[in-house]
Amino acid sequence: MGSIYAVFKGAKSVLHGRIPRIICPNCGVRQAKVPWARERSGFILLMEALIVFFAQTMQISQISEKLHIKDKRIWRVVTHYVEDALKKADFSNITSFGVDETSRRKVMNILLFLLISIQVE
Repeated sequence: MGSIYAVFKGAKSVLHGRIPRIICPNCGVRQAKVPWARERSGFILLMEALIVFFAQTMQISQISEKLHIKDKRIWRVVTHYVEDALKKADFSNITSFGVDETSRRKVMNILLFLLISIQVE
């Protein structure tokens, strides 16, 4: 029995359902892929999209409070999509970049990477 978590209109929803198992001659018994969820995620794709959307402008702790989901689960979703995007990114045309470090109240260090694109004529 699988469980998928979602929040709709402020109400936490838990969808329970059996995901069919298939027998693969090479891999053995596996769960079938379903179109509404990423394998072993625990969230429907719509919920993952909402988490990624929020993560662009909010802190993970704020998302956790808003959606009533533990921050570790949110980090797993964000990490998956960031790693996926980095695999697809093409950095071959970058010739130079700058790095700067900032801190806020001596607690957090943030590294900023800036692409420098200067055309000299």
